[in-house]
Amino acid sequence: MLIGPTYAAEAERDVVTSRAPIDAEFCRWMIDGLKAAERSGKHDDEFTPLVKDQLSRVTPADCYVEFGEERGGQAFGVGTANAATTCDYRHKWMNTYSGPIWVARVNFRAYFCWNGSRVWWQEYKNCWVEAQFGFFGDDDYCGVINNNTALATGRVDFWDSTYAAPWYKVYGWMSFTINRWGGTSAVSGFCCN
Repeated sequence: MLIGPTYAAEAERDVVTSRAPIDAEFCRWMIDGLKAAERSGKHDDEFTPLVKDQLSRVTPADCYVEFGEERGGQAFGVGTANAATTCDYRHKWMNTYSGPIWVARVNFRAYFCWNGSRVWWQEYKNCWVEAQFGFFGDDDYCGVINNNTALATGRVDFWDSTYAAPWYKVYGWMSFTINRWGGTSAVSGFCCN
């Protein structure tokens, strides 16, 4: 008897699960960073005419984050009444946008196992920040809280900066829970102060 949600194997794809506005001050910082990168000439291959046009129109009210997850590739979320162990990857992410311009992405990917009684992180865990247009970042913390319990939390604390002002960093976090049957919550997080 199955006791957890079951999903058929399919091609991997990103699925947006929610979207939220970003603080206007942080949005101004992103817009300023984009304009500085454009003026520097070091990222000309990224600043296509379309991106330049979009940047000329973006306002501090236009920034947002998207939360999501990678789905498919393997069957996941399966548990049985006899508590057999099942393992699979979980990949959650948060994208940052300045208007329609994608600026950065924070990722958490880990290999979890569960058996109907508990869930635990198993051997592989990776967090990373991807960015473009003169932005860069990294994670300060990448971990699993309450590991080996009925409900564990995957969390990444991160920072972003610009090549124009690398001494100035903004900080944020992202997390999600995974239960003893392999089901996960939607991603939550904060970007950035």
